[in-house]
Amino acid sequence: RVVTYWTRVKDHTSIQIFGEKISRTCPTLFESPSLSYGNSSFKNKVYGFSKIDRKSGDIIDEKELDMPPTKYNTKSIWLEIPQSIKENYQNNGIPFEGSVLHAIEHLLISLSPLIIGCDSADLGCQCTRRPNDKCRGLLLLFERGRGGGTGLVQPISAHFEKLLELAFICVSGCDCEKGCLSCIFYSNCRSYNENLDKKETVKFLK
Repeated sequence: RVVTYWTRVKDHTSIQIFGEKISRTCPTLFESPSLSYGNSSFKNKVYGFSKIDRKSGDIIDEKELDMPPTKYNTKSIWLEIPQSIKENYQNNGIPFEGSVLHAIEHLLISLSPLIIGCDSADLGCQCTRRPNDKCRGLLLLFERGRGGGTGLVQPISAHFEKLLELAFICVSGCDCEKGCLSCIFYSNCRSYNENLDKKETVKFLK
């Protein structure tokens, strides 16, 4: 039997920050925003899947699932974007969190192995931001490790400016028009690289 479709999971990951944090400023970005790392909780809920036609790429069916969520404590690193910057994007009709912040998170995940010697699969980000997510407005990476994390956020913090520099070089130097796996796309993205804005990402990092 020839299978004429493939399946795409529908899930949502939410992160909550708790406890003490270690913070400093990030002077290379607008208004020197605060960069912090500390404890966080991870929750992922798979709520369904879609069947995608192999030829057309159209959704031909969707199924709902009722599965228990995956939860664990880990560590995260996050950048607090000034409200004035968010409002500027909002006033210009640009969905900043899902198009720019998310693209930068992809870049940082992909480039971190060059700086701190990890595997990109050791890190994750908020791919499926929702209005009630407490951390949706943060540029945030979390450690994909149970039992309190894997020890990556501290070296990422120490080399954060270098990572941002590499991110700008990567995305601005890529010949693609709207994004690809060589710049802002990420193969493990849970929102399937939708709505990412390469042009605005370059502007933000410049």
